[in-house]
Amino acid sequence: AAKQIGISPMTVTRHLKKGIQQLGSLLEPQVA
Repeated sequence: AAKQIGISPMTVTRHLKKGIQQLGSLLEPQVA
Protein backbone atom coordinates (compact mmCIF):
# COMPACT_ATOMS: atom_id res chain seq x y z
CA ALA A 1 0.00 0.00 0.00
CA ALA A 2 2.78 2.43 0.95
CA LYS A 3 4.66 1.72 -2.28
CA GLN A 4 1.54 2.44 -4.35
CA ILE A 5 1.20 5.86 -2.73
CA GLY A 6 4.90 6.50 -3.34
CA ILE A 7 5.88 6.94 0.32
CA SER A 8 8.81 5.01 1.76
CA PRO A 9 8.38 3.15 5.09
CA MET A 10 11.12 5.32 6.59
CA THR A 11 9.16 8.49 5.84
CA VAL A 12 6.00 6.95 7.27
CA THR A 13 7.74 5.99 10.51
CA ARG A 14 9.23 9.48 10.80
CA HIS A 15 5.82 11.13 10.41
CA LEU A 16 4.29 8.68 12.90
CA LYS A 17 7.01 9.38 15.47
CA LYS A 18 6.63 13.14 15.02
CA GLY A 19 2.85 12.85 15.37
CA ILE A 20 3.16 10.75 18.52
CA GLN A 21 5.61 13.21 20.05
CA GLN A 22 3.31 16.15 19.24
CA LEU A 23 0.31 14.33 20.71
CA GLY A 24 2.31 13.49 23.84
CA SER A 25 3.42 17.10 24.33
CA LEU A 26 -0.18 18.27 23.91
CA LEU A 27 -1.69 15.66 26.24
CA GLU A 28 0.92 15.81 29.03
CA PRO A 29 0.02 19.34 30.28
CA GLN A 30 -3.70 18.50 30.25
CA VAL A 31 -3.19 15.31 32.26
CA ALA A 32 -0.89 17.04 34.75
